[in-house]
Amino acid sequence: LPITSYKVPEGIKVIGRGAFALCEDLREVILPRTIEVIQREAFLQACKLRTIIFQGTTDEWGDIIKGSLWWAGTGNVIIKCLGG
Repeated sequence: LPITSYKVPEGIKVIGRGAFALCEDLREVILPRTIEVIQREAFLQACKLRTIIFQGTTDEWGDIIKGSLWWAGTGNVIIKCLGG
């Protein structure tokens, strides 16, 4: 069965380069507020990805270091910050 949703475990600090690259069926990713870095091309060509749910605040999302092209090839992704 294809994976359409994935929840990154609490405590993870880095989404590595290409971690979700070419996950063609992935539609949603849930990120814990512990994320500090999203490396280059982390979601490269995850073409069905539509939602990233971040369990922190909008300010915390802004503080995350994001590598170049971390979202490349995903289309229109909505970032939802659950912490406000």
